[in-house]
Amino acid sequence: MARTLRMLGTNSKTGECPTLYENVDSGEVQGYTVDRALLVNFAPKK
Repeated sequence: MARTLRMLGTNSKTGECPTLYENVDSGEVQGYTVDRALLVNFAPKK
């Protein structure tokens, strides 16, 4: 089952804290720590 997540943000200035995401369908808030190398595949392309 696919989930639609909306990024809420992070208060981490050093990348050590997880980023918070809201599950748009359920309203549940989740924190994830994602390796920067993985984000390259999903980041917007210029």
